[in-house]
Amino acid sequence: VVHTHSTFASAFASSGVELLPIGITNLSILRGVPIAPYRLPGSRQLAIEVAKTLADKAAVLLENHGVLAVGRDIESAYRVASAVEESARLQLFSSLVGKPRRFSVREIQELLELGKI
Repeated sequence: VVHTHSTFASAFASSGVELLPIGITNLSILRGVPIAPYRLPGSRQLAIEVAKTLADKAAVLLENHGVLAVGRDIESAYRVASAVEESARLQLFSSLVGKPRRFSVREIQELLELGKI
């Protein structure tokens, strides 16, 4: 487990804006990054919300807080946290020049079947 307060991802966590699957590079790691509702840091309620929200995902944004990323070891969890930050950065910059286009479920499935992600 890796917990960060990375700049771009924390901005999304604080604004309540979902991270979209828009960059092909991180699709292999991230299949959506849900936002867990704010609960007092370190509280049992936060742990419960994170577990519910995380489910089968690799990362969760902690509302008004930061990022929690998981992996089979510290290196893979760090790669997930880095992918979340890069995805947030890409989405922010994409939204400055236009409307980010998310991959559809069908497109993601096709990429998976082709072994592209």
